[in-house]
Amino acid sequence: CGAIDPMVVQRQAQKYGLDLRNLETNPLFNFWTYYTFDYLMPDNTYGEAILYYDSIPYMDVIANTRLDYELMAPVFLKPESYLSIFYNGYDDTDPDVHALFDHLKKSEDVFDFLKMERILECIESCRMTEHLITIFPKLEQFDSKTKELFKNAIYKMPMPYLTGMTLQRYPSK
Repeated sequence: CGAIDPMVVQRQAQKYGLDLRNLETNPLFNFWTYYTFDYLMPDNTYGEAILYYDSIPYMDVIANTRLDYELMAPVFLKPESYLSIFYNGYDDTDPDVHALFDHLKKSEDVFDFLKMERILECIESCRMTEHLITIFPKLEQFDSKTKELFKNAIYKMPMPYLTGMTLQRYPSK
């Protein structure tokens, strides 16, 4: 999600028999997250949030984009999806997403690794919106196979500005 209300984390943790106080003292949790009191809320005030460290530069962008998409409540993924995101940087449990990144990783073209990084960077920074998706393959000069794999996968990837929802699940405006 990039940024999430601490109460939502507490409710989700309770589903697994955990307590937020225990999570906060866990070194792994503290290594990847940051507690802030300056997160932009829907009423244009600032409140508290738990932020993924990589999302700190984008926290205002995430908040504003969520307002544009009229979303606040997070979508929770399957536990194996979180593990996949933790280890891979993306949810590799979907076959189409796996196929795209596997293709980019196995490519002999050194620029394909950079293209993979650009996809993930655009997702993290909330720039991978429906508008960018339409022009992204051309901007990154995807070959026809990569373009097809991207088209099949991108709508199935959780987006921080959609509170973890995929574009496939988001009811288009």
